[in-house]
Amino acid sequence: MKGIVVLCILFAGNVLAMPNTEIYEALFEQYPAVRKTKLASCMTCHTIDKWQRNSYGRDLQVYLRKLFEDTGRAPDPSKYSKHMIMKGLKDIELADSDDDGFSNLEEMLNDAFPGEASDHPERPVW
Repeated sequence: MKGIVVLCILFAGNVLAMPNTEIYEALFEQYPAVRKTKLASCMTCHTIDKWQRNSYGRDLQVYLRKLFEDTGRAPDPSKYSKHMIMKGLKDIELADSDDDGFSNLEEMLNDAFPGEASDHPERPVW
């Protein structure tokens, strides 16, 4: 786990991109099964290309910024609490961030990246 954090710190463009313990704790508490899957990585919210946020990461970022601004303070990603992050994860569950026909929650529960349209749960064959 330390290796992932170090890699993300090295390549991250800003603080929200850095998977601090609050982000991982929120992700694992919200979705316990994710801890032992490919989703326990920076790639859940980021792309490989320069570690930009993918569509799921951008949706979470927009939600967190709004939530922080609603407190009357300027957005400061270093101050996002585990509770705020969990609230954001919950709020975007029903969205389909990558427009692949599956909600973010369906993808999280089926070990598919919610910000990568080419990675989605298997569609049932009728």
